[in-house]
Amino acid sequence: MKNKMRREMRTFALTMTGLGSIIGSGWLFGSWKAASVAGPAAVYSWLIGMVLILIIGLTFAELGSMFPAAGGMVRYGQFSHGSLVGFITGWANWIAIVSVIPVEAVASTQYLSSWNFSWAHQLYDGNELTALGLFIAALLVFVYFLLNYFTIQLFAKVNSMRYLNLLSPHVRSSVSLQPGFTHITLLMYIMAVLCQMAGPVF
Repeated sequence: MKNKMRREMRTFALTMTGLGSIIGSGWLFGSWKAASVAGPAAVYSWLIGMVLILIIGLTFAELGSMFPAAGGMVRYGQFSHGSLVGFITGWANWIAIVSVIPVEAVASTQYLSSWNFSWAHQLYDGNELTALGLFIAALLVFVYFLLNYFTIQLFAKVNSMRYLNLLSPHVRSSVSLQPGFTHITLLMYIMAVLCQMAGPVF
């Protein structure tokens, strides 16, 4: 008996899953680290990265429409270079995806450490997770496993809420800054970037 694919995820859940795959939990950590190294000039690194990722994204969008087959990037390697490359690509992709689960758990634990509770401050010491933080991260890995194991619909709903929560700081800050964002503010920000670039930033 041939197994059929179960297409149970709706458009919004698929969009949130794709958005989460692009952004991930580390986007706040990435902007923080980049700003601490390069200051306001970190904006340029994001613009360069945007162009590079846009090229990759458009390539995958074109391949997805040309070859609408299950397997995605694993099948692309098989189509272009044969079964051996497809096999190697499949295993490399699987290892990369498996490693994402503990990384997400660690990132979630770091976010938890910023909560205004005494036990939350004990999860992260500024450099790495504490013993309690590692325990919480291990529990989160187990929870993520259960979400993926039992039903794709439950995973889709939780994933959508999770990434809406990750995007909410950006939305809230954008809304709060909108009334005070004038041409003078933009000019001052650009001047700050240019002045920072003139100095020994990198």
